[in-house]
Formats: sequence, structure tokens, C-alpha cells
Amino acid sequence: EPFWEWLAGVNCKDITIHAFKEGSVVFPREPLIRIEGPIGVCQLLETTLLCIVNYASLVATNAKRIRVAAGENKTLLEMGLRRAQGPDGALSASRYAHIGGFNSTSNLLAGKMFNIAVSGTHAHAFVQSFSSFSDLKTPMLRLPEGADRSSANLAGIRLEERDDGKGGKQW
Repeated sequence: EPFWEWLAGVNCKDITIHAFKEGSVVFPREPLIRIEGPIGVCQLLETTLLCIVNYASLVATNAKRIRVAAGENKTLLEMGLRRAQGPDGALSASRYAHIGGFNSTSNLLAGKMFNIAVSGTHAHAFVQSFSSFSDLKTPMLRLPEGADRSSANLAGIRLEERDDGKGGKQW
């Protein structure tokens, strides 16, 4: 009973948190966060803060490693919306990937909330809703600027790849 009474009265007015600014480079064995205050309250905060910071630093660090490997002149698109963990995992992962150096996200909400450029993919269920290439109103795919032509016959290219068994043709 005394514990529950204490817990009901807990607040964070005596807690001080020292932390690196978000997006900072931090080296091994540097404490990311230091919490000062009553030990019981600090212990209540510890698990939640570790979970938040560990996930953020994992995604941002991996994004930065990918950015360094790809180089600054490459465009990196984060499309992890369907793979992220937890109720807001995709939203936060999009943000952390952007902090780590990715250019854009397929997550519309993250784009709106965090002012991240949005680009991306399409619903795979939409593609699977077609029974055959003949279901397509037009088989033409508009190609990006800089391609050697403005469009390509997507269905034709795919059928050629399938029939010759080579796959992986470049436009």
C-alpha cells in the first residue's frame, strides 16, 4: 500500500536531464543522457528513455552509415513504413532516418509533421489487383528526367525479361 501511495504522488519537478542535442555525433562510451533527481523517479524514467534513445540512435546511426557508403550525391529514400515496430515506430523511424541523412520518406504523415520530402512507392495490393498485363489501360511507364526516353512499355519489358530468362534489364 505505501508504494502505491508514493507512486500516485510521483512527479518530475526535481528531475534534471542533460543530453546531447538531437542529431549530434556521439562517440562510444559517451553518455547520451544523464538524469539527476530522486533515485526512485529516475529509475521509473530509465526504461522508457532507454527504449526511445536506443531506437532513435539505432535508426539514425544506420541511416548515416548508409549515407556515408552511398555518398552525398545519391538520393536515399526511406520506405520502412510497413516494417517498423510499434504503434508509432514508422513515424519515428522516418524522422530518425532523415536525421541520419536520408533525403525523403514514403511516410506521408512523417513528411507533413517533420517537413521531410515525400516520395516513394505504391500499394503492392494495387499491383496484385490486376490479373494480367491485359488489365492495364496503358502499359506505358513515364521515366524520370535524364532517362534516354520519356516512357517505356513496362509490360513489354517485363515479358521480355521473363521470356529470355535474363531479367534485370536496364532502361
